[in-house]
Amino acid sequence: LLGQRTRWRRDAALVRAYGRGSWIWTATYLLRVAVFVPLYLGGQVVALVVARVALTWPRVAVALAVSWVVVRRSLPAGHPGLRHPVDRAQR
Repeated sequence: LLGQRTRWRRDAALVRAYGRGSWIWTATYLLRVAVFVPLYLGGQVVALVVARVALTWPRVAVALAVSWVVVRRSLPAGHPGLRHPVDRAQR
């Protein structure tokens, strides 16, 4: 998406930042499971529909925004940014 192919994998700072951003997405899916399973097991169909609507696109939008902030703040000062991975082998 950013045109860097797999170069980000050789940049330790980007790997660490992307790892931290991934935890945001993990938390959102754990939240969905924690909400959906009790509603499903309780047979609360209307509440399940409402929860599904609330925890689908709005959850994705929030997770995208929060993970972006986490990734950007996880990069060290002086890092050239997401589009410019630093390959330590070429230095």
